Amino acid sequence: MLVGYGLTSSVGIAVGLKTQSLLGPLLNREPDVAAQLEAHYDSMRRVMIGLTLLTLVGATAMAALYSREIGRSIRSMSSAAKAIADGRLDLAPPQPTRVNELHTLGEALFAMQQSLVRAIDTERQKAALEKEAAVGAAVQALFLPRKTALTRAGYALAGYHRAAAICSGDWWHHCSDDPAYVRILLADVTGHGVGSALVTATASGMLAQLERHAPSDPRELLESLHQGIRKLCAGEYNMCVSLLQLDCVTRVTTWVNAGAPPLFISKPSGEIEAHVGYSTPLGGDDLQLSSMRFSPDKAARILAFTDGLAELQLPTGMPLGHGQLKRWFEDSMRLDVVSARDDMVKRIDACTAGQPLKDDLTFVVITSERA
Repeated sequence: MLVGYGLTSSVGIAVGLKTQSLLGPLLNREPDVAAQLEAHYDSMRRVMIGLTLLTLVGATAMAALYSREIGRSIRSMSSAAKAIADGRLDLAPPQPTRVNELHTLGEALFAMQQSLVRAIDTERQKAALEKEAAVGAAVQALFLPRKTALTRAGYALAGYHRAAAICSGDWWHHCSDDPAYVRILLADVTGHGVGSALVTATASGMLAQLERHAPSDPRELLESLHQGIRKLCAGEYNMCVSLLQLDCVTRVTTWVNAGAPPLFISKPSGEIEAHVGYSTPLGGDDLQLSSMRFSPDKAARILAFTDGLAELQLPTGMPLGHGQLKRWFEDSMRLDVVSARDDMVKRIDACTAGQPLKDDLTFVVITSERA
């Protein structure tokens, strides 16, 4: 507006000077003409002054209006920013304004407030899920063995379990209540997390009931457990199981497999064999179990494990695999079962280097001390 005022004044002055320079000689010669022109010049000067004043008043009025609108917008944004700083995130959308830049700034402030609301809601949901997972993990810890090492009737075993998340789909169990045998079970429910942990908790309860009332035959035990899981999960979850029953009288080991990884067996000579059998997990439509029996002269030490151990990622980025795991097992043969387990745990730690696992892992080392 001030620029307009300057231009108007400059034009008026220029017109006046030009008129005087052109008509000056004529005015000196013709008094009447000079009087008329002087009057006309005065009239033009008054018009120009009026226009200048009008322009100045208009510019002042518009500046006042814009200043008022800018002030209102700034006060509104200042209040909104203070509210956000105080933790009040129930702000209304910004009011429209004729100043585009301030309107854009107000919309950005409102968008930031909405993002904070979403972030806080996400954190609340995450905290609730973590709390539920922590409860699930606490429940799961109740049915994992309190004693991870056991010696009974010439057998010694040591087990290890590590979850990939707060809750795990892996679990293991050993039972030596019956003097005739020792039973070891490793299970892996599909997936990992709260859902899988709930299935393992239920399966553990089923197993405890079956062991009290079901016959000692391990195949019949897994068939009964299969029916319970199938009824509970309706095929949504399956469970791979490796069940070992160590006869304390005959010294014969019975292995029943339901979709679990191979069983590594070390003979008294030191030769290691991997035993596999076609089978399917518990809880599916068509259950297929495989079973094997090993006499003491063919099973000096046994390694049973879930697939998370064989799929453990090495520092090279490649999976551990059955071949490397077999060499780990072979290297531990000179150690007692507890030391052998601890040696494998150290190797696992070296592979993970403090990074979280991609899958739960569980393994048990078993030795027949009379082999």
